[in-house]
Amino acid sequence: MKDRYLILLSILIVIIQTTILPFLRISGIVLSLPLIFLISGTVVFGHWKGLKIAVYLGVLLDIMIGKGLGVYVFLFLIISYLISTFEEKIFKDNFITPIILFFSSSFFEVFYFATYKYLSTAYIMPFNNFLFTSIVYALYNSVFGILIYAYFIRKYLGYSMR
Repeated sequence: MKDRYLILLSILIVIIQTTILPFLRISGIVLSLPLIFLISGTVVFGHWKGLKIAVYLGVLLDIMIGKGLGVYVFLFLIISYLISTFEEKIFKDNFITPIILFFSSSFFEVFYFATYKYLSTAYIMPFNNFLFTSIVYALYNSVFGILIYAYFIRKYLGYSMR
């Protein structure tokens, strides 16, 4: 996929994330379409495209949401780098692979933002709230992420999930 298509798709994903998806909350938790696209794109397109996707999505989310410049870029670069280190070792067409990737990345994202909130405001999230948020967020991302991941595998790699 060419860079101009990645940029246009990243803009579209960020617009959907910030305008439509807040209305589809479950227990106050919003689906993370950029995280799903990042994981799917890193696995399907490889290391360098995954890092480009991380930068594009991160910069756009930092501009749109405004938690601080570089917060999402740093998070997405870490997730993309960690996934790409295991690129040779994972079975891309296995059904368990996206579940593990979406669960672990979702837990990491919740932990990252809990740490960010603590460092910026000295607020400590209660453990039961952290655990509930992490589990619901991971399940929500995994259910929708598997569908998008299977589409990417079928369209760009040419085989279906096992």
